[in-house]
Amino acid sequence: MGATTKEFRPGSDLTLYLRPLLLLTPSHNSTSDGILLLPVLVPVRLLHLQFRPAAARLSSLLAPPRRTPDAGNERVFVVARAATMTISPDTIRTAIGVVGNGTALVLFLSPVPTFIRIWKKGSVEQYSAVPYVATLLNCMMWVLYGLPAVHPHSMLVITINGTGMAIELTYIALFLAFSAGAVRRRVLLLLAAEVAFVAAVAALVLSLAHTHDRRSMIVGILCVLFGTGMYAAPLSVMKMVIQTKSVEYMPLFLSLASLVNGICWTAYALIRFDLYITQYLICLKMYH
Repeated sequence: MGATTKEFRPGSDLTLYLRPLLLLTPSHNSTSDGILLLPVLVPVRLLHLQFRPAAARLSSLLAPPRRTPDAGNERVFVVARAATMTISPDTIRTAIGVVGNGTALVLFLSPVPTFIRIWKKGSVEQYSAVPYVATLLNCMMWVLYGLPAVHPHSMLVITINGTGMAIELTYIALFLAFSAGAVRRRVLLLLAAEVAFVAAVAALVLSLAHTHDRRSMIVGILCVLFGTGMYAAPLSVMKMVIQTKSVEYMPLFLSLASLVNGICWTAYALIRFDLYITQYLICLKMYH
């Protein structure tokens, strides 16, 4: 039998490498011409197989990273979202509350010069203890309002009003030390009545109101009433200011601190809306 020439199947590796060179031959349909080029093609094929992995790795290293058209925008969005998540409304609320605590502390300490004068003279003269007793009642009510059992997450309200309670008790103790007779008895009676009233409110609210919303509503309304009365009381000084045409009894620094304090605590209440703190501080700003 005569020798037969094996034809290459289309799609085989050898046909793939022969095709470019077969096109260069005079008779590119002749398989025998392609066979003559095997001594050249085989070494080329072997070199290609040997260096293909290295070439692929080099190509992947040198090639620029593939990016989607919106890759940059996505990165900006992720950064912006991370920044937004980092600075939460509660964080802003806490920061404003800290500033509000500072301004409220200035208000509580404003009577210090008055008590220095009382201490030096050894007498309360014509000063009245009513503003300090009223402020003490206001602070006690707000401490009750800020308790976790009444209105949770109000730690800043408790801290500043607890500090105010301590300061006002100090003022009242000094007033009692330098007063005598009927004045002292009247102050002690007012102080006892306040403590009894706050204790009764706390007992009734905690025993009869069983939800935070109802407890907050009852104590919050009382806080607004007492706070409004406390800040409205100094309006009597306005008559003296108008008559004497002097602001000696109405210091500008105290009024400015009251305004800043009201703004801070109003913002604190509005970030996570608190109806009673907002109403109370609107009244504060109206009277200052």
